[in-house]
Amino acid sequence: SLMDGYTAQKQGLRIGDQILEVDGKSLQNIRPEDVKHLTRGIPGTEVRLKIQREGEAKPLDFILIREEIKIKSITYYTLLDDGIAFIKLERFTQSAGDEFRMVVKEIQLKGEIKGVILDLRDNPGGLLNSAVEITSKFVSKGTLVVSVRGRKLETEKRYFTVEDPILSNIPTIILTNKNSASASEIVAGALQDLDRAVIIGTRTFGKGLVQNVIPLPYNNQLKITTAKYYTPSGRCIQEKDYIHKDKDGLFRITPDSLKKDFLSKNGRKVKELGGIYPDTIVSEAEQSLLYQELMRKAMFFKFANYYSSINNELPEDFNFNGELYKQFQNYLSDNNFIYEEPVEIKLEEVKTLVEKSNYGSDISIAVQTLKEKISEQKKIAFNVHQKELTKYLYQEIYSRYKGDQGRIEASYFDDECLQVAKQIIKSPLFLAVSQSV
Repeated sequence: SLMDGYTAQKQGLRIGDQILEVDGKSLQNIRPEDVKHLTRGIPGTEVRLKIQREGEAKPLDFILIREEIKIKSITYYTLLDDGIAFIKLERFTQSAGDEFRMVVKEIQLKGEIKGVILDLRDNPGGLLNSAVEITSKFVSKGTLVVSVRGRKLETEKRYFTVEDPILSNIPTIILTNKNSASASEIVAGALQDLDRAVIIGTRTFGKGLVQNVIPLPYNNQLKITTAKYYTPSGRCIQEKDYIHKDKDGLFRITPDSLKKDFLSKNGRKVKELGGIYPDTIVSEAEQSLLYQELMRKAMFFKFANYYSSINNELPEDFNFNGELYKQFQNYLSDNNFIYEEPVEIKLEEVKTLVEKSNYGSDISIAVQTLKEKISEQKKIAFNVHQKELTKYLYQEIYSRYKGDQGRIEASYFDDECLQVAKQIIKSPLFLAVSQSV
């Protein structure tokens, strides 16, 4: 991928380009993790790359200027219909609070913000102080956000908001999934406990531990768990109990029947342990085996490279109609894409056992008939999973023309969780409850 706004993108490198040389040194037989030692250096210095690009007969030469890279916490934001601000917060870096404030100001220049959808899906967390800063944007100054408790009561630390909110009384929804962890859970849990936001999606990861890193000799480090996080209502979000193990030697997980109920600010019941439970569940679709095999063999990636090599610009009427989807299927056929279902592997084992056991021919015929039926089903798999495959094709192709922003934007096409959030946030009942908080 390419980071938006930096020298590689500015100089015209593309996703899918193959790096042949760095400063004249061939990368053949070089491990990917060792490439960084060749490309990194003092900001302002040059690095020369030789690139092989699909559709180009000869390699291309690029001269890039090294820059200091700053990782963004907010990777996408926009103002949706009816004044709904949509913000994708991908990580909690030191600058997350300041980024959030600037993004809100930019969105306000486009129109009045009447609602907020904060996407914390796949956000692994980050800094505790940044989580407090983000929460501060929604609730009044001096509000408890999270408590940190160790084994001794006197070690407890409490974190409060220290600034006036910039989005007070504005209807807010937070999107979560199983990969929303740590600082993401602090924000979601606090705003849920304070009845300041509605959580939509799936249960979060369940990481509620405070860990300190102690440097050791010879570039080693020791990570020690010292405390747990607790939301304003007093619940812990940690799922795994690393102190106790079950009879199988696995770390214990508290069953739902033994989890205590806590009360939010307005008296709603909220569960402890095992992450943050959404107020409205929108399950994520399971990925088909066909998708997994296409992804494993990088076929989405390769087709997007091929498509962009024969289309210098994204067509104005671009969409995944039947013709383009057929083009993708033809590309797979031309590149000999095949995959094997787990049931086919098992059937092959059964066939071998049948032959060794000298069973009658009718059993062998039955096994062969079943294999043929599975093969027939595989032929229509592309029709069955067209919606799923189209979504990821959109993302790959958009990224070739619009970079990371295009990939993220395309990921929201036909996003069920986002659609549900938009419906709920527009409902008169939700608006009335939000304004009374």
